[in-house]
Amino acid sequence: MTSPTPKDILNASSLHVFCFTGAGELLLSESEGEFDYNTWDKACALAEGVCLTDDEEDEDEEMEVEGDKGKLKQGAWLRKVVGEKIEKDQKWRTAARG
Repeated sequence: MTSPTPKDILNASSLHVFCFTGAGELLLSESEGEFDYNTWDKACALAEGVCLTDDEEDEDEEMEVEGDKGKLKQGAWLRKVVGEKIEKDQKWRTAARG
């Protein structure tokens, strides 16, 4: 489950939070509750799929990260959030020009 409700959280036997680098490497994992390695591994794979892959894959999009020429799938969500942040941070420039 990727977006649990408060009720789901209360009824869950374990909770997991994962963070990934821009290169797709696991950066941080926080877990609590009762679980085994297989449960953790499935949760990690699910999080990786949600965070690092697009719903619509763009074959033309390629990024080189620290010398790695492999394709890096960036989540549409991440691009949206970063784009919104840049737009917000640059509003002063637009206002100053206008």
